[in-house]
Amino acid sequence: MVDFLGRMHILILHLPIGILLMVVILEWVHLIKEIKVPDSVFKVIYFVGAISAIFACITGNILAGGYDYTSAETNDHFWAGIVTALLASVTFLMSVSGLANFRKYASLVVAASIMVTGHLGGSLTHGEGFLNPGLIAYADEKPLEFEVQNVEQADIYHDIVSPLLDNKCVSCHGPNKIKGKLRMDTPEHLQENGKSGNELLTADGELIRRIELPMSHDKHMPPDTKSQLTEQQLKTLKWWIENGSAFDMKVNQIPDHEKMIPVMTKMIEESAQPVDDRKNIPANLPETEVAEADVEIINQLKRDKVVVLPAGEDSPFLEIDFVNIDSLTDDQIDLLAQIAPNIVHLKLSDTRNASKLFTIVENMSNLMKLYLDDTDLRSIDMGLLNKTGQLVYLNLSGTNIGDAQLQELQSHKQLERIYAYDTQATIDSLANGTIVFSGNFTLSMLPSDTIRL
Repeated sequence: MVDFLGRMHILILHLPIGILLMVVILEWVHLIKEIKVPDSVFKVIYFVGAISAIFACITGNILAGGYDYTSAETNDHFWAGIVTALLASVTFLMSVSGLANFRKYASLVVAASIMVTGHLGGSLTHGEGFLNPGLIAYADEKPLEFEVQNVEQADIYHDIVSPLLDNKCVSCHGPNKIKGKLRMDTPEHLQENGKSGNELLTADGELIRRIELPMSHDKHMPPDTKSQLTEQQLKTLKWWIENGSAFDMKVNQIPDHEKMIPVMTKMIEESAQPVDDRKNIPANLPETEVAEADVEIINQLKRDKVVVLPAGEDSPFLEIDFVNIDSLTDDQIDLLAQIAPNIVHLKLSDTRNASKLFTIVENMSNLMKLYLDDTDLRSIDMGLLNKTGQLVYLNLSGTNIGDAQLQELQSHKQLERIYAYDTQATIDSLANGTIVFSGNFTLSMLPSDTIRL
């Protein structure tokens, strides 16, 4: 209902804007003797403009409550809308009374009032400076500060997670602005669901899902006008959530905390940099610097029907998908070898000759996600993947790999998940902490899973 009212408010809002622009033009063009506009036309237009302005006030007032905006945020916009509706009504009354000669001047005042009201509304929903977001990417961002002397002894929530959320999330999900009916400034509010109704603090919950969406996605968080989470910040959040989202534990009380100490230490060191010097990169990309990939190589891959996409806005990294390719060729391997450092996501699902990849995989130093599911992997040296230092996700489902080949990945330091459904693998995890997902999950029943007649 709130979303419907939101669309209606925008529709009704644009109606008086268009009408008033038309009126202002007609009023002043009407002064040219050669152009005759019946006075009845002005009366109708002013009437429709006044009515639509009044309805815009009504729907806007309802909408403000539905989206949990605070009175401080809506106050200026609310009163500006009231003034606009009153001015539009007075101008209509002028057109049906003996004051029609002053109507053209009143129309300019109403038009100015609409511009002010519209600007305040845009600032309310999109933030200050919304007309030129490129200039205010860091303008309202507070410095990220951690008061931590000893990471192991730090309180995981109060000393590390809370400052991070306060810096990245609370400006839109705090006591002064509650977008999506979600507040993130206290443990109590974090444990409540927002408008989406999804659990926030779970491995596949809304918080991590929104952060990991592509920067171009409308629901990606934080917005692209804000600095994004770094790799260390995202890893810290995910680790905290995956270990139960504790609000009253120290870092050294959480299992497997040793591997996270260097991550959090680097995160704290980076936070000391000035905001303007901090790299604004998506959290799901490496922080290493690489040269731009050769455009001709990319075009040749595209001519071969390979999907090649940038991994982020103005990013040199690439996502490559062989969804339209049946079999990997030597020529394609040669092309991939030339842009190997740029590849962060490589999808070879259901592609024959995927084993050819292992001749160049050690050059893919920034590869983070590799899909080899349903390929014809045979005798390969899985240990070569240990040289892809950034790899966190590996999909081997539907292949003939087994436990012995997975054990070759024991020394990988970043690998988090291996998907091995419909394979010969039986182990659940590796010694380095990598989780092996073999399928056959059992989910509890929900009331909505059945239909009662």
